[in-house]
Amino acid sequence: MRVAGIAESEYECIADLLAHDMRRVIAIRVAPVNQTLSARHGAATIIPFNGSYADCKRRLALDIALSFQTDILQGTPGTRELSSRRGIPQWMRRGMARYISEGERPFYSCAIPAEDGPSRDAGHSLATDADMAAHGPAFFRFLDSRFGGRAMGDLLREFGETGDIDTSLAAVTGMRDERLWREWSDYCASRSSPEVDDGSHGFINIPVAMDRSDSAVGMLAVSPDGRRIAILERGSAHPVIRIHDTGGGALEKTIGITGSILRQGNHVVIHAENNLSWDNHGVVLLFAVSGRSGPALYMLDTRSSVITEMISLPFSVVMHPSFSPDGNRIVFSAVGSSSSDIYIVDRKTAKISRVTDDAFFESHPSFTPDGQRVLYSSNRSADSGYGHGQCSIFVHDLRTGKSLMAVDSGGNDMHASASPDGVSILYTADRRGWSSICRYNAESGENLQLKIPGLLASRPRWFPDGRRFACFIYKKSGWGIIIGTVPISAVSGIPITDR
Repeated sequence: MRVAGIAESEYECIADLLAHDMRRVIAIRVAPVNQTLSARHGAATIIPFNGSYADCKRRLALDIALSFQTDILQGTPGTRELSSRRGIPQWMRRGMARYISEGERPFYSCAIPAEDGPSRDAGHSLATDADMAAHGPAFFRFLDSRFGGRAMGDLLREFGETGDIDTSLAAVTGMRDERLWREWSDYCASRSSPEVDDGSHGFINIPVAMDRSDSAVGMLAVSPDGRRIAILERGSAHPVIRIHDTGGGALEKTIGITGSILRQGNHVVIHAENNLSWDNHGVVLLFAVSGRSGPALYMLDTRSSVITEMISLPFSVVMHPSFSPDGNRIVFSAVGSSSSDIYIVDRKTAKISRVTDDAFFESHPSFTPDGQRVLYSSNRSADSGYGHGQCSIFVHDLRTGKSLMAVDSGGNDMHASASPDGVSILYTADRRGWSSICRYNAESGENLQLKIPGLLASRPRWFPDGRRFACFIYKKSGWGIIIGTVPISAVSGIPITDR
């Protein structure tokens, strides 16, 4: 019923935005599964549900927007004569739908004009620009801001009539290619965040195999002795784990997570909903797997590259597993009914205990160094409902059973990592699409954003020495990992609304 209400609301908003009413029924099936993209099931689209109604809203809006595009184009007289070669460009189709579903969220991989972009005197065509595949959402953000939201629906109708994107854009905006490109480039430049480039602190850079436009990032874990860092990457055909030496970043070992390791029909849960965690001996790596028989936690022996332990769990979706400091327990988030909650499973007895029980979205749990508390993210808010899109960081005391808000930066706070002394928390603060690493000091209440090279930073992890950290960073060349010292320097203070 919650999802049905969200879908109806999104339909009304998109219908008003595009000035169009559907001539057919949009069939949508929502299922609690871990998968990257929507899939077809008969006449319906499967929308994956991970316990977050905010994520579900975005996915529903994306699919509804794509359905509206098809319906509008099929209703225009010129569309039926269009060959597949002259069909709607994918950058236009996906870019418009992503912008509609993401709202005002800026797209870091799109909002920065390419330095080697086409000359303003070259008669540039937006229809043939290869970079537009990445720039699509940012372009429609500009179109909405400059000409109003109705311009998107008008563009679809014009394209249905003419089959030519440049002609359609000129009709809607009153601008030819060169002027439109110039205004869009200037708009992007005015809204983009400058890349921080400060090499004076001796960062260690570790390359990772991820696409320039891959927003899911990956997963990383620092070993208990601080000598190795493990990274789970998408790989080409199958996910791979790469283990690097933290002294200089040299690659020590690569382990392919293929069919020979996972049982047939199973797959590693997508990066955005997974976690990588070392056991207390620095030998075993933990991650979540989903398959035909249900979700499970897999433990991989990095010496033999063999799965040595597996815990099947009675949930629809299992996400974000993490070892306790002694390695005897595992905390994770899971969907048992209609929302996600935090659970703990004992490795020896397989007994499951529940940490949270509400309609809100709880995710990314981890133990504090004393093993007595759990940090996690939640969109729980006194003045917002279960569909609230912003998460804060909470701490749950396992002895008292009480949860308190620890950090609220005003953005989306995720990936909390407690320092070895238990005093500080490193976390990802996402403000309207721009993510950075922040440090919160529980004793002083100080909450500072760290100055880190690159445009974005995500998924911080402390080293056992309590001085260094590792995290993903995004530069114009793509994603990577750095190892640095905490604190580096403070860019700005972030207000705390509750501690």
